[in-house]
Amino acid sequence: MKTAKMALAFFVILFVFGFSTGNTEPVSFGYGGNFTVNLWKNHKRETYSGYLNINSIIEGKIKRENELDWWQKAVIYQIYPRSFKDTTGNGVGDIQGVIEKIPYMKYLGIEAVWLCPINPSGGVDLGYDITDYKNIDNIFGTMEDIDELITRLHENGIKFLLDFVPNHTSDKHEWFVKSVQKIEPYTNYYVWADAKYVNETRQVPNNWLSPFFGTMWEWNEQRQQYYLHQFYKKQPDLNYWCPLVQKEIKDVLRFWLNKGVDGFRVDAVQRLYERQDLKDSPAKLETDDDGYFMYLNETYEEVISWRAVLDEYTKNDVETKFLMIDVDGDVSLTNRFYGNSTHPGAHFSLSFSLGKLSHKPANSYVYELKKNLFGLPPGKWPNWIIGNHNIIPRPTTRFGEEMIDGIHMIQLLLPGTPVIYMGDELGMTDIYLRNDQFVDVNSKQYGYNQARERNRTPIQWDSTAQAGFSNKTKTWLPINPNYVTLNVEYEQNSNSSHLKIFKELVNLRQLDVFRTGNVKFYEVSKYVFAFSRSNSILRSYFVVINLGSELENINLRKVNGLLPYKLTVIVASMYAEHNAGDIIRSESFTLRPSAAVVLKSSFFN
Repeated sequence: MKTAKMALAFFVILFVFGFSTGNTEPVSFGYGGNFTVNLWKNHKRETYSGYLNINSIIEGKIKRENELDWWQKAVIYQIYPRSFKDTTGNGVGDIQGVIEKIPYMKYLGIEAVWLCPINPSGGVDLGYDITDYKNIDNIFGTMEDIDELITRLHENGIKFLLDFVPNHTSDKHEWFVKSVQKIEPYTNYYVWADAKYVNETRQVPNNWLSPFFGTMWEWNEQRQQYYLHQFYKKQPDLNYWCPLVQKEIKDVLRFWLNKGVDGFRVDAVQRLYERQDLKDSPAKLETDDDGYFMYLNETYEEVISWRAVLDEYTKNDVETKFLMIDVDGDVSLTNRFYGNSTHPGAHFSLSFSLGKLSHKPANSYVYELKKNLFGLPPGKWPNWIIGNHNIIPRPTTRFGEEMIDGIHMIQLLLPGTPVIYMGDELGMTDIYLRNDQFVDVNSKQYGYNQARERNRTPIQWDSTAQAGFSNKTKTWLPINPNYVTLNVEYEQNSNSSHLKIFKELVNLRQLDVFRTGNVKFYEVSKYVFAFSRSNSILRSYFVVINLGSELENINLRKVNGLLPYKLTVIVASMYAEHNAGDIIRSESFTLRPSAAVVLKSSFFN
């Protein structure tokens, strides 16, 4: 009976609208399903009224919404703790600073926080060379501070996600120190190999190259062997062929899950396993993905085993413990990390496709976004990321201040989970740094163009000294000089700002249509990109972005002839000529270069 009612309901709607290709006035629904539709035919208005039982449609909509898990509904906010808020006066952000700014996260509508590494570090890669997986770097605070942070976040309805770095440790980690000495059980915790000798000259075990600084191998004089480091030489790779290492890493996950962590972002997961025979790679490139030191079958199996650990806690805690991985590779390789229906893996792999588009034409946006949405394994959930602590330059620097609002419209209003890097909601930009200001070893080696510090500068809270980040004169990285007018306080109090537009978009994505509605992409012209979201013929939104450098006259009816002639502006980018509440004509309106609007179909109010 319910199916028949739904079919009848849709038939009535299609019947009413199927005869109209002319101007259509708003459709209004009364209580109990009364409707009125005004259609123009032959320059005469004809009114159709009646009663439509839409309970089955509504029930279906609610059911779909309830099927979404918290991580599918959430906006995830990434915090680089060194640069978030300093409460101790040492010029470095800390855990108490994150606690202090929980009200700001609530203001934004954030539902999950991802915190970059807070473990003790060897001081080489700013937290990604861990010396103790089960402790806190005292520069950030104490374990009690973390316990308080988790409690306070949960009290405010915000999930807590922790960065997890399982591929390698610091060479100062106890495991490595004891492995060098061959103290059991640590002898085989890392990847060790004997040297090759050519004409009595010592050579590295093979030709594998690191993304940083040449060979992946470093000689250890004490052990008289080489150890593998896919990253810096002070970041030795763990040996996942060793069952004890597998157990240790699962114990780390359990340690943090027992503290109430809601999930993890896993770093560099594609590199867990290497060929045991250490055979030379034909490609001889650090980007080689043919099963020599990345994407081995055992790597996928390891991720599935971690998911099983998280699922144990999901069953006990009711709410899902979440696993996202950071892998930027071909989808044929990254999709395997999702596992299958009987052996699930990651909930999602972070997708960087949107962030790479920049000022490309509309057809590139259509192609890449479709590929990201529809190239996933069946039933898997998309996500959108345009910036993080490793992606340079920042999105506003990359896309331009005029376009960043439009990019946020895509990120926040497409199906999927948006992952936001702190400060991007403000439109923060890269900073210029001198060579003597570099902290990261990568920057010291390659210079400004590869400097990740450019987008790691402290978040700008207000226009006071040091942008309200710290009361210390010299912070760990300089404050961007544009902080006087580019800061949280200023943008909160402005009539229009990137922050306010971002907040409007976060609020808008709470609507059912943006969570479960259909999506369709449009190449309106060479440099005008659009997409629609709808959950019925009566309810649709259009997002339109001018990607080009010239004023565009836009005709949306050219790509969707069913649109009404009048559309309402719901959100407009800062530099658009339109304002929220404006009525525009769908067959002809202008959009400034890099401007964007969210439009609502005027079939309904």
